[in-house]
Amino acid sequence: MTATEKLKAAWQLIDRPEKWTKGVYCRDADGFSTGSNPICFCMLGALQRVGDGQSREKGAGEFLNRAILEIDPSAEHGGAVTTWNDQPERTHADVARAFARAIELSESKV
Repeated sequence: MTATEKLKAAWQLIDRPEKWTKGVYCRDADGFSTGSNPICFCMLGALQRVGDGQSREKGAGEFLNRAILEIDPSAEHGGAVTTWNDQPERTHADVARAFARAIELSESKV
């Protein structure tokens, strides 16, 4: 699976606000952090779910970090996905923009 495919698959897991979360990698229907039967994911949780084991090519997470820094140059910790995702002011629309830009970057292999 290419970085672009991983990013697109991860985005499909969180493409609606009710499928996205903060503070944990994933949650179940009762809102608890879980490893089994998750219904929503944070950005990194979605990437992990689709298996972003970065190989020789640039990994999906690297493109997502770069997209975050483009969108939010003041991002703490160099655009770390988990830190950025979990910020109190973060919205699902922000996450959508980050994924869209990461997909563009990965498709151009920049």
